[in-house]
Amino acid sequence: MLSNKIAPKTSNQKPLSTTKPATNSTLKSTTTTTGTSSIRKPIGSTAGKKFEEEKKEAAPKTVTKTGFTEKPSSRFLNIKTGDPFAAKTNVKNNSFAYVYNAGGIPCRVDHGTAINRIKWDSNVSLEDLGFDPILITCFEGLVETNHPYSFIAKQASKELLESPGASDKVIPLLPRLITPLRMALSNANANVFEAALGTLKSLSDASGDALNEHVNGLIGALLKRMNDKKFKDNILATLHTLEENGGPSVVKIIKAKIPTYTNL
Repeated sequence: MLSNKIAPKTSNQKPLSTTKPATNSTLKSTTTTTGTSSIRKPIGSTAGKKFEEEKKEAAPKTVTKTGFTEKPSSRFLNIKTGDPFAAKTNVKNNSFAYVYNAGGIPCRVDHGTAINRIKWDSNVSLEDLGFDPILITCFEGLVETNHPYSFIAKQASKELLESPGASDKVIPLLPRLITPLRMALSNANANVFEAALGTLKSLSDASGDALNEHVNGLIGALLKRMNDKKFKDNILATLHTLEENGGPSVVKIIKAKIPTYTNL
């Protein structure tokens, strides 16, 4: 007798899962810190791509420069200049800077297209201008290294010494001019030293053999740099100028300090 039981039908369909699909809200996440901001890194292929895009946006961007890498005016940034707004206590430490800022030197810088010049005030005549104390102050300013003080001190000294009637006005001031000139010649700065050499030539041309009694105190500073190839030719030219204006008596003084000196 056949059984009344009927076998259950089989089906190829898979049973429905009771587990809910993962969503963005249920995905686990990790935190990656970049700089000062943090980016949450979800786990998953799609979320990983999104994380990489956010990471690229957060990374600092590099800009590639094309053409000129610096402005043409950048070469003027290395020029040392004086601060016109510096505290008064700092300015007073240098007598030349203080006197110039106070209007004690009646000239200013005339910035030309090629070279700089100084322009004296319209009411100033160098022929009638007294050298005391302007020339002494300019000699004290030879140790300046900041613009415009260094340029004013050098150029004003040169123009005063080359002005008409300079000889009669400079000779009485020689004892007061030698000390600041010797300090400039002993300065370690190469530009200060070269400016002092040029001033010594102009002083010798203006004072003649009256400078001979002071040459001994200046030769020592020249001797220290005599073996430096950078200054040797300029020093020899200065010694020749002293010889031309001082005569045979100054040659004896020079050879006593520099035995290898060859006179003209």
